[in-house]
Amino acid sequence: MLLMIQKKAINKKILTEVTVASAADKHRWVVCLLPVMMQLVIGSLVGLEPVTFPDSSSYIHFSDVRNVGYPYFIHGLFSLGGDLRTVVIAQHLLLVPATIYLTFSVLKLTDSNWMAASVALLVLLNPFTIQFHNQILTESLFFSLSVIFLAALCQVSHNGDLRHAVVMGGALALAIAIKPIAYAFLPIIPMMLWINWPLLKSRPVKFLLYALMPVVAGLIAENLAHHYRHGQEARISLAPIHLFAKGSLVASNGENPFEADDPAYQLWQVVERDFAPVRDLIRSSPTLPAESYLSAKYEVFAQYQFARQEIAQAADSAGISSSEMMKKVGVERLLQNPLGYVRLVALNFYSVWTFYVASHPWSYAEINHYQEALMPLPFAEGAGFPEVIRPVKTAYIILPAIWSVAAAALGVIVFGIISLLRGKEMTSRFRVMLTASLLMHGYCLLVALTGIGIARYALSLWPFMVMTSLLLVLQLHHKKR
Repeated sequence: MLLMIQKKAINKKILTEVTVASAADKHRWVVCLLPVMMQLVIGSLVGLEPVTFPDSSSYIHFSDVRNVGYPYFIHGLFSLGGDLRTVVIAQHLLLVPATIYLTFSVLKLTDSNWMAASVALLVLLNPFTIQFHNQILTESLFFSLSVIFLAALCQVSHNGDLRHAVVMGGALALAIAIKPIAYAFLPIIPMMLWINWPLLKSRPVKFLLYALMPVVAGLIAENLAHHYRHGQEARISLAPIHLFAKGSLVASNGENPFEADDPAYQLWQVVERDFAPVRDLIRSSPTLPAESYLSAKYEVFAQYQFARQEIAQAADSAGISSSEMMKKVGVERLLQNPLGYVRLVALNFYSVWTFYVASHPWSYAEINHYQEALMPLPFAEGAGFPEVIRPVKTAYIILPAIWSVAAAALGVIVFGIISLLRGKEMTSRFRVMLTASLLMHGYCLLVALTGIGIARYALSLWPFMVMTSLLLVLQLHHKKR
């Protein structure tokens, strides 16, 4: 009799566990399908009309300064009878499977429905990144591929499954074909080997091959596609315009390094003389936000508008291209003042992490006052300065939130590297946090080194910001318990 009662109790317990597990599985399916429902809502609310920018035409018309990934994506849809609206629809749709994959990966990593749902909702519902998917720019596809990369990163860090290493490498290969800044993700792969050594120590070479071979194949394919589209012409690099602009912003030691009969001599003199008021204006800025704002504006101006006629004349006299002449002068100026370049990098790094750099409610008035006192600003029309900067009240919330993420990620990096050096064991969640934090700061550093300080670039990191923040909250919550 007692045996029968015990048997019934065991059966009842098993049935209860199965029922609970079934209910949990149903909830997980709902969570995984959440991105589909959310993207349908987003699409219906924001509409599917394409938004173009000056850069859009360079992708639509296969400019040879662009990687061919995004232009081929656009023209692939055109060949199927689509138009720019079709491109927008495709961009919205591609984010759905990417976010489902991320949601599934977070479920595996945390075994938490609320955590997976929170990640999905926050990744999808950022009003700034929602705009990406209506724009004819690379940001949308890069964002979706970043989500896939993050999802695969979670899987590898959780269980060392090398199938996801292939997915991670494939996502990175496509991201590089679309946007060269994706090279910033590449160092993360060998870093992951160190961070996840307990999982991968028995097959380190296999992991690197699985993760890097798709990248190598993607680079070869992108170069072949570029050659097929543009023929024997060398790929046009944007590096010379960046070097020239950075060199123009950096003060020299006053000595012209070129001989008087060298055409570069006269161009150097133009930069030294005509851009001196800009350098003085930036250096005398009353606040860091003002300096950051002015520096970014004038760096863009120097890239595309400053001294174009003088550059062309010097290049023609020297028998070289304008790009080579810009690089020649820009590099020499940076070599004369490497500390000035370091300061410019630091300023750009600050700017990338600082949203509304000119529109902070606590700093816009000082910038307006500084501009008004020095009117007319040098090259004001070409640099595109607004007459009056308006405050953005949402900066009260957004800026501290972004800075908190940046600071938390830096703290995770310091703590994580110390733990790695001491050989301390880390949870899979912390390994994901550490990898995402390294990726975020590495990406922003590369932007600061090679590009300009525009916070829009940091928006592509939104999935990594969300993951790091929520995992940190989960970690602290578990410690309190």
